Amino acid sequence: MSEATVLDREMFAEAEAEAEAARLLGLPQGALHYWLEGGDQRGKVHNQSFG
Repeated sequence: MSEATVLDREMFAEAEAEAEAARLLGLPQGALHYWLEGGDQRGKVHNQSFG
């Protein structure tokens, strides 16, 4: 039996990957999503921080 490689690992759905990234960074998932995707808050529209 061969050892599993990185390419053999199951891929996560986008929301699961975002949740895991937030956990690893020690951030609330909502904050990470807001920084990555942009959005509006209190009537102000903010663009994406990355990408």
